[in-house]
Amino acid sequence: IKNASVNVYAIDVRPNDEAVDATFGVYASSAYVRISSVNVDAGGSPANKITRAGIVVSSWSVVSYASVTVQSAHGIWLAGSSMTSVSYSTALNNGTPFYAVYLQDASSSSFSMSFASNTAGYGVVLENGSSNVVSRSSIATGNAWSALYLDASSSNTITRSYLNGGIGDGAYFWIDSNWNVISHSTMTSTAGNKYGLFIRASSNTNSDSFIYNSGDTALEIWTEPGNLVMDSTVTSLGTGYSPALNIVSATSSTITRCYVSNPNSIGLSLDSAEYTS
Repeated sequence: IKNASVNVYAIDVRPNDEAVDATFGVYASSAYVRISSVNVDAGGSPANKITRAGIVVSSWSVVSYASVTVQSAHGIWLAGSSMTSVSYSTALNNGTPFYAVYLQDASSSSFSMSFASNTAGYGVVLENGSSNVVSRSSIATGNAWSALYLDASSSNTITRSYLNGGIGDGAYFWIDSNWNVISHSTMTSTAGNKYGLFIRASSNTNSDSFIYNSGDTALEIWTEPGNLVMDSTVTSLGTGYSPALNIVSATSSTITRCYVSNPNSIGLSLDSAEYTS
């Protein structure tokens, strides 16, 4: 779709099994595109006929009531998008290095009332973006990756969402992912060396949330200053050295009005965590 202000409504996109592979299911390079009630299906392995992404949209666009099922490709890709929304949609994929939903260089965009799952890699990835919102959504990974992964993405909001890490991480904030807010959400993991929530970035806030790992540390804040956890439950059932909440070489963290528990190990561990309150 090269023209702006185009509506795509109520169609099925599925490449023929005998056809040459398609790079994209729907590719909209222009702004102000509305995609609604569209089903994109790449076919099952070995007949995976979409190789890059099921749906790609630009700025000031809307994706709603869409269903995307791909294998080794991104599900829904917001590429450099601004003011674009995805809602009431499902994005499923089964591959790495691809993501069920990919907000790349995106700003002021949203993913809401939707479901994203990648059985072999990251669920939803925010990379080099800012001021995006993930709300009222369920996100899952079926492998040792992360349901939600932020990389150099700041000032985003995640609220009222369920981040199911399975044997991976529920949510993972990597370097330069600062000033983000998670609230009223659940983040879970069941694996050793994984986390319900891992933060290696500064000045993030987690509030009114449930963070859980049945196999290891539920929440770890690592090396970066100024993070706040408030009004939340942080629970681990891991054995050995598995603090429910572990702060490592991170200064000026604040933990307030929280319930922190691991009946099998340590509740709270502070390791070179100066000025923690």
